[in-house]
Amino acid sequence: MTKKCEFRKKDGERCDANAQAGKDSCVFHDPAPLRNTTEVSAFLAKSINQVLRGALDPRVANSAGYLANVLLRSLEQGPLEIRMARLEAALDIAKDPHTAASGKDSLPV
Repeated sequence: MTKKCEFRKKDGERCDANAQAGKDSCVFHDPAPLRNTTEVSAFLAKSINQVLRGALDPRVANSAGYLANVLLRSLEQGPLEIRMARLEAALDIAKDPHTAASGKDSLPV
């Protein structure tokens, strides 16, 4: 029998998802957050293997995979936004799209 997640909902009922191998919680209630693309990739690989072994419900894995994809895009977007802000500051580009359209603070052509 597969171990169930130890998390308790607000009504006191236990989470119905299977616990991760070697842990007391499912992928959604695991207190260890995914902080970078390496951790997200490892999480996805682990989840794939769990689905293939029958240890993780495919519906849960599908949801987790979708959310991991959103997280990956977010992790990739953050550094790009920082680089763009630095470039804009270095080039003294206006952040207000209305002033950029009027020709003020725009790049020379």
